[in-house]
Amino acid sequence: EGAIVFTADEKELFLKIDHQLNEWISVASYIEKRPRRMPFPTTPSAGSTRAPLAPVFLSNVVYGPKLRLVALPYLLPGDLYYKSGSSILGGDYACQDAAQKVGMTRSYFKVFLNGMYSSLDTVVHRTQRTAVPVVNYYGQRLFNSFEEMLNNGNWNNRIAIQDFGGKDIAQWTENIGRKEILAWQGVRRSQRLSEPFTPDCEGFSNRDKLKTGRATNLLSGSLFQSREITCDSRLVVLCIEAFDENSDTLNPMDYRRK
Repeated sequence: EGAIVFTADEKELFLKIDHQLNEWISVASYIEKRPRRMPFPTTPSAGSTRAPLAPVFLSNVVYGPKLRLVALPYLLPGDLYYKSGSSILGGDYACQDAAQKVGMTRSYFKVFLNGMYSSLDTVVHRTQRTAVPVVNYYGQRLFNSFEEMLNNGNWNNRIAIQDFGGKDIAQWTENIGRKEILAWQGVRRSQRLSEPFTPDCEGFSNRDKLKTGRATNLLSGSLFQSREITCDSRLVVLCIEAFDENSDTLNPMDYRRK
C-alpha cells in the first residue's frame, strides 16, 4: 500500500525502502547518492513523553469525530491490577494514565472490558455509540461505530492495532514472529443474559489460575473469539475512548458503566 508516491508540488517520486521504520527516499536523490528520510519516529524531549508522529501514508483514515481503540503498552493478568487498583477501576486507571503520559489530555479512555455486574455495552458514552467510527491509534477505520463493533467484532486485520506509544502490537519484541497475540475479552449484555455464568475472571477481579476468562487473538481480526484461558495469564488489554475528544462537554454521570 503506497510503496511508490509522486508529489505534485515537488515533482518528485518517492520510494518506501523500509516499512517498519517508515523510511522513504527520493528516486532522483537516490541516483545522486543523496538519500532523503522522513521524520518518523521522533525522539521525545528530555523529561516529557509525547505520542509519535503518524506514518506519512495511511489508508482508511477517518477525519472528524472518532473513538480510538488502543492497547496498553504492557500485559495485565485477569484481575487488571495496576498501581494498587484492580478490576475495572484498575483497568480504567491504567488506560487513562497511559493516555495522559503521551499527551492525550483531552481524551477519556476506559478499559474495553466489563465488571462483575456490567457489560461492554456501556463503556462508550450513550451519544457516541451508533454514529462515531472506531479507529486505531493513527485514525484508521476499524469499525463504522461502537455498536457495529459489539455486534460484529470483525475488522480488516491488515489495519493494525497499536499501543499508546504508537507501536504496532505485532512489533513488540515478545510478539515478533508470533501467530497469536491474545487479549482479554469482555462480556456483552446479550451474553450476560443468555449465559449468566460466562467466565470473565469474576468481572476481571481475580487472577487465580483455577479461574477462567475469555481471550481473543488480535491477529485474527476478531474481538470475540471466546477462547477460554486461566486468569493468571498476562494478556494484552484494549482501551477505548468513551467519547470523541472534540465533542462538547458531556455530563460526567453518563460515563458510568451499567
